[in-house]
Amino acid sequence: MDYLETLKSLYLSLTEVEKHFFQIAATTISFCLIPWIVRTILSRFLDMNPNRVKAKYEVKFVHRVQYLVGFVFSIFWFQYFSVQGWYSKLAEIGVLLFSVLVVHSVLDFLEAQFSRSESLDGIPIKPFVELIKIASSAIMLVLMIAILLDIPPMALVSGIGAMSAVLLLIFKDSILGTVTAIKINVHRLVRKGDWIEVDKYDADGVIKDITLNVITVENWDKTTSIIPTYEILNVGLKNWRSMTLQGRRIKRSLSLDANSIKFLDMNHVNQLATVPLLRRQIAELCESHQLHELGDNMNKRCLTNAGLFRLYVEAYLRSRGDINRDHTLMVRQLDCSSKGVPLEVYCFTKNTDWGHFETVQAEIFEHLYSVLNLFELRVFQDVSHLDFERAA
Repeated sequence: MDYLETLKSLYLSLTEVEKHFFQIAATTISFCLIPWIVRTILSRFLDMNPNRVKAKYEVKFVHRVQYLVGFVFSIFWFQYFSVQGWYSKLAEIGVLLFSVLVVHSVLDFLEAQFSRSESLDGIPIKPFVELIKIASSAIMLVLMIAILLDIPPMALVSGIGAMSAVLLLIFKDSILGTVTAIKINVHRLVRKGDWIEVDKYDADGVIKDITLNVITVENWDKTTSIIPTYEILNVGLKNWRSMTLQGRRIKRSLSLDANSIKFLDMNHVNQLATVPLLRRQIAELCESHQLHELGDNMNKRCLTNAGLFRLYVEAYLRSRGDINRDHTLMVRQLDCSSKGVPLEVYCFTKNTDWGHFETVQAEIFEHLYSVLNLFELRVFQDVSHLDFERAA
């Protein structure tokens, strides 16, 4: 270290103008030579795989670290040579600024790792990253002002306390968003990728991003709805996550013409018994209720074409491999109205993809409409002018 002492003695013997040029030379070394050396080392370390494309946060990390090391070197240089004034203050401010920026780069790296992990996918880590960034930036700003004004940081903070009402008003959305983000994360209420409906904001689609201030929803018509994060718990929110994980519901009815519902004689019953999906049910009904003779149907358990059709629909649904038999599966008759007798299909598909769901639903009802004639049933529909023309 003798050469440093010799250099320090030489510096102290200089005139003020010569010291000024010495400081300029030291600053040039700190912000040109040192960053270049650091950038070269870090770039070679990160480029161990030449085919890998560096992420944006990696590039920012290298640039920020190189200048952070340069500012740290300049502080050591100025303190060792007892340099006071603006050079020293700017070096301290530079260390603060680039230290916070390096922390932000590390947070960006952690956020990227969370988004790549399948087990952690959907956890809204971004609000917490933004919270740490805001807190670190606020602390950095206070310390910078304290350095420039040569006052203790705590004295500055106590002075800022008088402005707390103004700050609370300015950062109201961020503060409320922080509290809401914590509740969302703890209770797993919503997360990235969920399908939600929020009538107040005309939102009906998939969550694309959750930040400290807003939740971005891409609607099914490819428009975008922006919902304030702090309001997500105060509005009427419907989350379809369970449906997408367990099964998508089919709840649709077809209306039967009440005039087409009738008792079946045994000839028709025996004819329907040849249908594979009804063979077992009809055999059990006939055996348990001794329905073997023609005309014997009305005084015992009534076999109607609508009743057997209902049994057929349920058997048909259970025979399909794309219908989830572990969830509710039933075919029920609703209240009769002026629009006929509704027969409702209630079940869940295994695949929750929207296109696949619509295909399965269409296939089911196309099949049911096509077999109605087998049961001598008709679908109810309003009379049109074509019907009158045909009648005429």
